[in-house]
Amino acid sequence: MINDDFLVDFSSDSNMHAIENNLAFGKIKYMAITHPHCDHLYPQEFVNRDGVGHGRNLLREELDIVCSEKTKDVLLQGLVYLGGRKTTVEKLQFQTPAPYESATVGPYVITALPAEHMKGGAYFYLITDTRENKTVLHCNDTALPLEETLDFLQNSGVKI
Repeated sequence: MINDDFLVDFSSDSNMHAIENNLAFGKIKYMAITHPHCDHLYPQEFVNRDGVGHGRNLLREELDIVCSEKTKDVLLQGLVYLGGRKTTVEKLQFQTPAPYESATVGPYVITALPAEHMKGGAYFYLITDTRENKTVLHCNDTALPLEETLDFLQNSGVKI
């Protein structure tokens, strides 16, 4: 979690993480998904969030999601397979930046960086909260970054 409204990844362990860390997932408005492996993306959690009795005290039913095209496709296919309601899909608003491009969701600017983890579709992220001008490098499930990624970070002028 970044602040109380931004979540990185929505895995099969998310509910336990919320319980163990006293996180209020009803406050989540924005999300970045690193890649479509089930320990980072679990479509059932989106169905649960939209389901009767599961998604309680949501401050906002819609979710702004930043991810790769591949991750988006896997999520949408998973929702179809699970019989996700039409409203589940309608509440998801996607931005799918290419590597080294940024997307803006609410007060956050998210820059997608290619992760060395799987063939295409895996990112790690620079996430800037523009309210406080603070940036986090969320970097997991990757080998050492590519040389061009390190050059990008060095030349970006961003203080992490």
